Amino acid sequence: MEKLYTIEFNIPYKVSTNKFYSSRHWGFRKWVKNKWFEYLSFNILHIAKLKPVPKNKYPLVFVYHFYFAKRCLDSSNCSIMAKMIEDSLVDCRIIENDDQNFVKGNILLVHKSDNQRDFVVLEIYGKYRELEENMIKI
Repeated sequence: MEKLYTIEFNIPYKVSTNKFYSSRHWGFRKWVKNKWFEYLSFNILHIAKLKPVPKNKYPLVFVYHFYFAKRCLDSSNCSIMAKMIEDSLVDCRIIENDDQNFVKGNILLVHKSDNQRDFVVLEIYGKYRELEENMIKI
C-alpha cells in the first residue's frame, strides 16, 4: 500500500454510533451530518486543498486515529464519525465513491489526547491489493 494523505482536523461534534441511532429523531441525525459536512468540506477544499485521488490509486484503505480529551469512545462507536468523514470525501469529490471497489476497509483506533482537544488523524492508503497471493493455505 502507498500512503496518499495524512490529514488532521478537529472533531466538530463528538457523537457515538450508539447515540446517533438510539431513539434519536431524524432531524438530529441530519443536523449532525450537516455540521460535519460543512466543517469538513471547508477544511478539505480550502484549508488542506486536497486533490482528487487518481484512478490508478484505488482501492483505498482508511486508518482513523480518534483522539479524545476527556472520555474516549469505544473504537466501534467512532464508526458513524468515520462514515461522515468518508461521505464528505465523496461529496467533495476527493474520492470517487465509497463502495467496495473504491474503499476496501477502515481501521478505527482510539487514543487519549494530550492537548485537551478532540481531533482525528486520517491516513489514506492507496493501491490496496488482496492478501491471497501471499497467503499460506493449511
